[in-house]
Amino acid sequence: MNEQEQKQQKRKEMSLIAMEIILHAGDAKLLVDRALEKMAQMDFEGAEKLLEQADEEMLKAHNCQTDIIQDEASGSEYPNCLLFNHSQDTLMSCMSHFSMAKSLLMILRSFAGRLDELNKEGGKCR
Repeated sequence: MNEQEQKQQKRKEMSLIAMEIILHAGDAKLLVDRALEKMAQMDFEGAEKLLEQADEEMLKAHNCQTDIIQDEASGSEYPNCLLFNHSQDTLMSCMSHFSMAKSLLMILRSFAGRLDELNKEGGKCR
């Protein structure tokens, strides 16, 4: 295989990995969105399960990305690939979305707990 064919092969490999990252990150984002819907319904356990599934999808995407980074760090050369850059951006965006949803779940649980306390106390504020 000549040098040009090797570069084309590496570019194709990068594109396939990028699509896999985008696929898993996209699935994770959909799961986070579903978890947010569960939170709006005060179904915290359902939201938690969906966030766990989203975390698994993000881990799959992250592992794909890490394999390329480790391979490149050990000496392999990959051509610049806009699709791979986009996949990393997609994953990071999803991770931020996930992080905010986890924080919101914690806040909503705390808020719901406080409302329960107030209801048990007859609605009295401290």
